[in-house]
Amino acid sequence: MDWSRDAGNAYLEPALPRYQRYLENLGFSSQTIDSYLFRCKKYLEFSQTDQPSEDHFAKFRDYLQDKRLARNTMNNYGFATRKYHLMIGKPVEFPYLKPNDTIPFYFNEEDVNKIFFACGNIKHYAMLVHHNINFKKET
Repeated sequence: MDWSRDAGNAYLEPALPRYQRYLENLGFSSQTIDSYLFRCKKYLEFSQTDQPSEDHFAKFRDYLQDKRLARNTMNNYGFATRKYHLMIGKPVEFPYLKPNDTIPFYFNEEDVNKIFFACGNIKHYAMLVHHNINFKKET
């Protein structure tokens, strides 16, 4: 008799409610729990097991990097999978990727025009014009 579990998605389902309960016990918000569950499900489907190893984790991280996802998205996957590994007692490290979302110190004329043309709300447009006039007075 073969007692081994099939690597299909059917036995992954018990892992997700257990993970949800784990996150609830840690006091995470419902939005964070939903996000972590979504990402963890993708991870478990990728690794095809509810007990992924460090090797599975490394391959999943490489897979995400190959998809050229935004750094924030990569970090969210990292947070979710790291918590899952803590729950199953196999901690892993996922280096935090510093977001590259800084606003430039100044805008050139082309950038300013793009901002004005992208503004569809008359109230917001008026605010931009007002601040633009005040900025010109200061310089």
